[in-house]
Amino acid sequence: GVNLDLAAVGIMAATGWVLCSGLTVGKLFVNVTTIAKLGVVLFMVIVSLSYFRAENLTPLVPAQTKVDGTLRYGVDGVFRGSVSCFFAFIGFDELCCLGGEAIDPKRDLPRAVVASVSGTALITIVAAFGLVASQPYQDIDATSGFSECFRAHGAVWAAEIAAWGELVTLPVVVFVSFLPQASLFFAMSKDGLLPSIFSKMNSKGVLVSSNLIIMTPCMLFGAVVDFNVFSDMISAGVLVSFCLANCSLVMLILLPAGEGAEGAVGA
Repeated sequence: GVNLDLAAVGIMAATGWVLCSGLTVGKLFVNVTTIAKLGVVLFMVIVSLSYFRAENLTPLVPAQTKVDGTLRYGVDGVFRGSVSCFFAFIGFDELCCLGGEAIDPKRDLPRAVVASVSGTALITIVAAFGLVASQPYQDIDATSGFSECFRAHGAVWAAEIAAWGELVTLPVVVFVSFLPQASLFFAMSKDGLLPSIFSKMNSKGVLVSSNLIIMTPCMLFGAVVDFNVFSDMISAGVLVSFCLANCSLVMLILLPAGEGAEGAVGA
């Protein structure tokens, strides 16, 4: 039989309701959950650093070994981990997708991108340092690293806070992933690339129809498809799309002035 992931459906349904309620509700939701998420991350970093052991930091790059039939660690492991976490770059990309909502995009977008990338990188590095310094790398759990690390040290209370904190703040990740999609489809619909229903707004100026069309198939897939499969597909897809977008940008820059899109296609 098929195992249905009702939790995934519930999270996406709640996210869809927030999206259909408009940006005012969405902004409040993002601000509250983001502050809560930062609090959870800082809590995990502080607790993990309290178990700091210098010997856990060596070797810096463990030798490649086979674990449960799968090669892990080594330089290849570093690159595989980088590809797997490329999913995180969707958040930075969405800042640009929502540029039309900014009051002064030319001023605000560069600041927002630099601030978000720098802040996220700093928090990620500090969190990763705290985790690997508090537990031998062989013992780090692949799915619940901090929670299991705290349990291994006997801090069950900290493990429960970390686990519940991650669970409660998870919807903000889903929300931010869906937030710009309706706006992108709206622009494509206005250009004649998609049906007019994607540019239809309700009396409050919310793209309810577009959001419902987007959310429905996602909920169906989320109910039956394993998350790890989704994560790998999205990470690989984002990596490929970023490479194509950057290559296209370079081609446009190198084209002589006036050739435009026809010259880019011909090149």
